[in-house]
Amino acid sequence: MRQSVTLHLAALGFFLAAAGGDLMHPSQVNAVLALAAGSCFAIETYFAVRAGLDARVLSRFADKTLTGGVDLEAFDKGLRSAGLVKASPPPRSLDQRMAASLDLFRRQSFATAGAALLAAAIFFHAGGRA
Repeated sequence: MRQSVTLHLAALGFFLAAAGGDLMHPSQVNAVLALAAGSCFAIETYFAVRAGLDARVLSRFADKTLTGGVDLEAFDKGLRSAGLVKASPPPRSLDQRMAASLDLFRRQSFATAGAALLAAAIFFHAGGRA
């Protein structure tokens, strides 16, 4: 979970750098790049929230596994009753859930990298037209 928070703060920094670069050297290209960096940040935020929730849930599952087992079916039923899952997904094992959580973290990493590349593009573009 700490890695997810660290990535989120990095993405925020890249977004602010992109927005600042656009303000310092305004142009249509920089505005589009800053908007794209903002989109990357919004997507990254979504994955950060999802990864954080998964980390908390999996942590509780780990605690219960040590003390007597996890009722994954009851958990899935609770998700369906809360309206968080639309259909009845096939039952997933704890390993499958952990793999899905790592996939969310990977997607968060890609969105952060996208924001970083867009911020760098703004600075290179601004530097090229001094």
